Amino acid sequence: MLKEIVAATAIGEYRLYLRFEDGVEGIIDLARTLSFRGVFEPLKDTRYCAQVRVDAESGTVIWPNGTWIPTFGTRVSPGSRSSNRWRRQRAN
Repeated sequence: MLKEIVAATAIGEYRLYLRFEDGVEGIIDLARTLSFRGVFEPLKDTRYCAQVRVDAESGTVIWPNGTWIPTFGTRVSPGSRSSNRWRRQRAN
């Protein structure tokens, strides 16, 4: 079952920190994930890309123009060839 994103923060050029509802967190590099064409073209502007937010209704990331990335496009299984790294959040 797909887990929803509960937190998203832009942390630099095309990189997003994401936290999922199950406590898994990590960084996704959009430059390695997206082609920045079509609906993703506005994200080439790093200032615009930094306007990312979590859409509570869909549980994924979204930008002001309505562009979104599905949860399955942001999180991959351990052992995949993706450069994205995920870890379980530690309890305080």
